[in-house]
Amino acid sequence: MCIRDSYELCLSENPKHAKAWYNLALQGGGAVAGETYSKRRCYQHLVQIDPGHARGWFSLGLEGGGEVYGNTYSPKECFEAALSVDPSRAGPWEALGIAGGGEVSSKRYTDKQCYERALSIRPQSADGWFRLAARGGGIVKRTQYDQQQCLVQGLAQPGGGRAEAWSDLGEAGGAVVAGREYTEKDCIEAALSLDPEYARAWGAVYARWSELGGADTIAVNGDPYTRKQCLELAKC
Repeated sequence: MCIRDSYELCLSENPKHAKAWYNLALQGGGAVAGETYSKRRCYQHLVQIDPGHARGWFSLGLEGGGEVYGNTYSPKECFEAALSVDPSRAGPWEALGIAGGGEVSSKRYTDKQCYERALSIRPQSADGWFRLAARGGGIVKRTQYDQQQCLVQGLAQPGGGRAEAWSDLGEAGGAVVAGREYTEKDCIEAALSLDPEYARAWGAVYARWSELGGADTIAVNGDPYTRKQCLELAKC
């Protein structure tokens, strides 16, 4: 018997077993008493049985929301429900921020405030730092971070390499990331090493030609390019 089969059998015998519905959802859904249940339907059943299951609400939101006891919950409302139950989880805060912010336990939070809360809980989230950077920076654990500092924090996280973030940092003049100093050009090259066709970075090379040391050609990650070539790559 496979893992999914055991959860299906459990629910056939006890359809109010909340943990089994959650685990069946993690398996991608399944068949219970001859009826097929998608991941979303499993989460719907879960929160109907246990409205205090924060992970269930969060997961239902990620699946697009759904109907619970006759009421339709949007993804945003599911994230709000999850946080009303347990405000100590970073994932729902970040998701609520992406949804534009919302109301948790009768208090209104902007998207920026949601990102701040998420990063206060899980500062290792590179995407969280980049989202806060896009909002101009903010306060995390009582420390003010400007846009440039948010980019630095995000890029320093494991798996934080993003071409767009490196390009943004280059536009900000560069900075020290994970103990190494990156100039504007270093940042552009880092962006292009991640995405050699990143048009915005090539546009920066073209626009900042003289400042970046361009003459007849300019070396980008060891290869020479003319200014005309950079302009053509920026239009791709």
